[in-house]
Amino acid sequence: MPLERRDIETVLHKKGFVVSSGDHSFFTYYTKTGQKTSVWTKISHGSSHKTLGDDLLSKMGKQRGLTKGQFTRWLTARLRETCSRTCF
Repeated sequence: MPLERRDIETVLHKKGFVVSSGDHSFFTYYTKTGQKTSVWTKISHGSSHKTLGDDLLSKMGKQRGLTKGQFTRWLTARLRETCSRTCF
């Protein structure tokens, strides 16, 4: 199930990720107390990446040790709040 890049970026911001831009957007997770963690992902700026397909969602999930399905559910907020804490 492809997802729009801007929707993914919005969810990452809401989940506590902070973006730093360069040739890609790097999202680093910060705890609620503002502590930087080693959890990160990146999204390309290119016009061919406005919609992220299953292959890229799978790669982003693998960065966190999640399957594509788990990562997609996490992005769409269908997992319980406990997963937000235990997946990272």
